[in-house]
Amino acid sequence: MKNRSLLILATIIFFSLLNWQCSSDREVNPQPDLSGMYLVSQFISGDSTFSYPRAYISTTQLSRDQIQVFFTVNQNGKESSKDLSNFNIEPISNGSYAILRAGTRVGLIDRTNFSLNLDANSPNRFYIEAQK
Repeated sequence: MKNRSLLILATIIFFSLLNWQCSSDREVNPQPDLSGMYLVSQFISGDSTFSYPRAYISTTQLSRDQIQVFFTVNQNGKESSKDLSNFNIEPISNGSYAILRAGTRVGLIDRTNFSLNLDANSPNRFYIEAQK
């Protein structure tokens, strides 16, 4: 009887610790879903700054460390969209993620802000800032 009670107690403790460990992992490593639409506030291509009242960035989180980015402009009722590519992402702090291309940081994304600066030091510069 005593052995049976100890076995039951040990089993309860084991499963309690297992459940605690699983819930701790979820709390320590939460990752926001970075998918969504961000309204473009600034767009620079080459040496020119453009203003589009209906331009947005659309992101889809493909995996824990990768997003797909589209740039869409609606001009005169016509919508055109460009696939900017898939980018790797890496957590940097408090829900913010670096956007990486070939291991180099080219932007930043979080739940409310998006920025992308491609070819920053060339005549083909492509810079976008956007907010949800």
